Amino acid sequence: MTPTAAPPVVWDADGAIDELRHHLWRYLSAHARPEDRQAVVESLLGLDVGELDRLVAVHLLLSDDVERALDQASALVSRLPSAVRTVEETMRGYVHGPVNWSKTGALQQSTKDPTLFVCRPATRRFDSPAARLTKLAMQWVVDLADVAALGARGPLARTAADLAARARRVLANEKLQEAATVTAMPARQLDDLEQRDTTSAIARLVGRIEAVVVDRDAGAQIATLAERVLRPHSNDTLFELQVGFRMLDLLVDAGWEPESMSSVAGSGRAFAVLARGGERLTVWWQRSVWKVPGVGGNRGAYAASLTANELRRGALRPDFVLRRTPGDTWLFVEAKLTEIERVSPERRGLVEMLAYLSDAREFFAGQAAPHGLVVAYGGHAVPAEDETIMVASHALLGPALANAHLL
Repeated sequence: MTPTAAPPVVWDADGAIDELRHHLWRYLSAHARPEDRQAVVESLLGLDVGELDRLVAVHLLLSDDVERALDQASALVSRLPSAVRTVEETMRGYVHGPVNWSKTGALQQSTKDPTLFVCRPATRRFDSPAARLTKLAMQWVVDLADVAALGARGPLARTAADLAARARRVLANEKLQEAATVTAMPARQLDDLEQRDTTSAIARLVGRIEAVVVDRDAGAQIATLAERVLRPHSNDTLFELQVGFRMLDLLVDAGWEPESMSSVAGSGRAFAVLARGGERLTVWWQRSVWKVPGVGGNRGAYAASLTANELRRGALRPDFVLRRTPGDTWLFVEAKLTEIERVSPERRGLVEMLAYLSDAREFFAGQAAPHGLVVAYGGHAVPAEDETIMVASHALLGPALANAHLL
C-alpha cells in the first residue's frame, strides 16, 4: 500500500504576527536600550537607517484617533463657538456701535473735526481655544502625511493623501483663518477640551502627538507601533523571528535566564544572552560565526575562495548561531520557510547547513553531535538523536533543542 503524502501546511503570516506581537514590543520596551530603539525597529522591519520617525508617522497617521479627530473637526468648524469682543475704534463721518461720547467730545475739540467719533462696535471672533486646538490638530495631520512620505501609489499612499486632503479642507475654513497658530496647547486647557463632547477626539489626538512625536516618549512610540504591526520586509524574516522567539521561550522554560537582548539582525550585539548555573548561552541572529566577538583564526574556506578568485568579500551566515560556554560548544540553526524551484524547505535547509558546517568545521573539532539544526515550516521531519545535523518541523523545535542538550 502506497503511503499517503501528508497535506502541505500553508504559511500563516497573520498567525505568526499575532504570536510575535507581544514578543516584539516586549523585547523593544524591556530589553533594548533606549538609545538602540531606532536601530532595533529599523532592523526588525527592514527599514533604511533613520526611518523610525517615518514609521511612527505612518502608524500614527493611520490610527483610529486621526479618523475620529477629522470627523469631529469637520463637524465642529460649521458651528465653531465665537467670542464677542468690543474694541474702541475712531470713525470719520459715521458711527458703528455704541459711541463713547466723552472721548468723542474730547477728540473733536482737540482736532477741530466734528466728523470724528469714538465707537465701540461688537465683533465676533473665532480665535477661541477650540479653534486653536482644531487648527493645531489639522496641521499635525498634514505634517504627519509629509513625514510618512508614502508617495502616490498604493492603498496606504491613497489613504494618507485622503487624510491630509481632509485636514487641509478644515484648515481652509474662514473661521479657522482667524484663529491664532500655536505649536502646543497648555496642559490644563488641553485636559479641559478633552472633557468636552465637541472637542474630545481632537484633544486626544493632539495629546498623543505631543507624547509620540514632540516628546518622543519610548512607551508612547512603542504603543503606537504595536497598534498596527507592519509586517517585516519578508515572510522569511518573520519566520526567523518566530523560530528565534520560540527558542528563547523554550530556553527560559528550561531554566535559562535572559541577561540581555538586542533584536538587531547582523548587529554587533547578540540576539540574546542567557545564563543557567555557571553556564552562559549566547544567541546571534543573522551573524557569521567568523564575526562573533572573540573568534580568532581565519575567515573560512568560503571567504578564502572568494578572495583567491578576486570576488567580492562575503561570509556564510546561518540564521542563528548559538555558543555555549564554558566548553565552547556551538549550534547553528537555519529556519526555512519558502519553497524554491520545488525543493522542499527541509532539503534546501539541509544543503545550506552542510555548507555552513563545512566552512566552520574547525569550530566543531572534538564536539559531540549535533552541530546543526534545520527548522522547516510545515515540514514533517523528526529530529534525529546523535546526528551531526537535525532536521525538524517548526512544531518539533522543543525536542530538537532537547537533543542538543539545551533543555
